[in-house]
Amino acid sequence: MIARRVPKPLALKITRGHGTATNTRGRLRKWVWPVIGPLPIATVAKGDLEAVVRHLDRAVVDEKIEAKTAENVWGDVTAMFKQACKSKEIALRVRHDDPTREVLGPDGGIAKQKPVLFADEALRLLTCEAVPVTRRRIYAVAIYLAARSNEIAALTAADFDLTHQTVTIARQRDRKTDLDKKTKTKRARTTDIEPAILALVTHLCAERPSGRLFDGEMPTDEERATQLRADLRTACVLRRELHTEGDPTRLPCWFHHLRDTGLTWMAIRGDDPLRIQWRGGHTDFKMTQRYIAEGRMLAAGAGFRIVPAFPEIPPCILPRQGDGTSENQRQTVASPTGFEPVLAA
Repeated sequence: MIARRVPKPLALKITRGHGTATNTRGRLRKWVWPVIGPLPIATVAKGDLEAVVRHLDRAVVDEKIEAKTAENVWGDVTAMFKQACKSKEIALRVRHDDPTREVLGPDGGIAKQKPVLFADEALRLLTCEAVPVTRRRIYAVAIYLAARSNEIAALTAADFDLTHQTVTIARQRDRKTDLDKKTKTKRARTTDIEPAILALVTHLCAERPSGRLFDGEMPTDEERATQLRADLRTACVLRRELHTEGDPTRLPCWFHHLRDTGLTWMAIRGDDPLRIQWRGGHTDFKMTQRYIAEGRMLAAGAGFRIVPAFPEIPPCILPRQGDGTSENQRQTVASPTGFEPVLAA
């Protein structure tokens, strides 16, 4: 049966550390096996795959699955059959043809708008004393380095060249094993460090000269989105677009959107498109163009006239000078303007 034989074509991905192998198998098990599971992979025909596409289209219409997820499932199917007929490992080849090439994939859905933070909103989050300082530092790094969450989790002091003000993103944390592995695009990239965050990364590197900078401090994969939105609410960043639920045209704010924020800010500032692409680690320039388009739209409005993109990192997330206390040890009280530190007498 295909359900038993599919792991063979996918084994190549798994042994090479493909980050989505587990998710791929889960999606196939849920959305593909019910349609063609009983069939041997070598005998699956064009009509069988068309039935899979109809099943996915129907699930999207019935709102059982997002259009993007249906697209990902079909991508898994095409990758599976490509391995089944063209794999470099002969043992994985069980077909002479790829029937997915003759089948149109699922219908596209509405591309939901991704939220980005305005610079004044980011400052409100980073200066909010009611949010633990460690998380505020993580949020700052996510925006100003525009790195993926598990790339941030793998960062060490050795990745920063403070003399030349560059950072090299060469690894990411594996969600299952917690070990380091190659980045999503399987290539390292060295980019400049935004001057506004240089003091913070200098402190982080001095604080942890060995090991991961945020070892044991990153919110879990399952909690990052809800934790970020909770912290935004705590900081009184309440713009509806950041907290939307069930909107067919908009996504609520996720941790990944901090990276989107940084790349969009680069476009707003008018950075060279290739520089944006390289910092984002995009292999396809079409992805970069999305940030450029949104950045140009936002730059024409009033939102970034309040506070320009990439403002200076607030001193409150740096260690206090002259004492050994951390920001988390400082008491806070409510005031008409938010939360203010209570300094020792």
